[in-house]
Amino acid sequence: LGELAPQVARLRDEVAAAHFRVGVISQVMGNSETAEKELIQARQLQQQLLQNKPDDPQRLKPLADSFNALGGFYNSQRQYKTSTQMFEETIALRGKLAKADPENLEFQRLRANAVMNLGLAKLQAGDTSGANDDMVSAQKSRQDLLEKDPTATKVRRDLAMGWYSLGKSQASREQASPEELQAAIVYLRKAIQEFDLLLASDPRSMSNRYYL
Repeated sequence: LGELAPQVARLRDEVAAAHFRVGVISQVMGNSETAEKELIQARQLQQQLLQNKPDDPQRLKPLADSFNALGGFYNSQRQYKTSTQMFEETIALRGKLAKADPENLEFQRLRANAVMNLGLAKLQAGDTSGANDDMVSAQKSRQDLLEKDPTATKVRRDLAMGWYSLGKSQASREQASPEELQAAIVYLRKAIQEFDLLLASDPRSMSNRYYL
């Protein structure tokens, strides 16, 4: 049994990953019922596997990804309270990953993304103040990461998209004040600056050109 245990664990990891992939694909295809069921199944299996190795990064990351995907799913269903709960769980798990391996830039990048996702979910729910705080916090984390490694393209693109999202959120508020509109202009100019830098390093990127 001792020899079989690792094989069984790997098999369950693969099953959980398969449920996750089916859930993500189902959401893209518009099959909400299947998407929710499969993502929940993935999360439950991953939680069970994590109990044996609570600090295992190879188990923490996929579980965080499942919580993150569920957060996006519930946000698309306008279940904002549940969505924010899922993103808060994602932040906690990705924070644990980042703390365990401070030199791993990707773990820190993913945590910042979860904070931004939480802010966007709060924005959808009408909590503009809380949303702004989270989004600004995510941007600060990204700027700190770029100070450590200015060549981190993924982080720079996240930063550019974050400025874009902040600009849109400020500009689209009902009865936006002159100060909010000015802030929107500042954020969007920052987005332009970052997308310009991204295109300078990769002129063929159509997505970056589109957002610019």
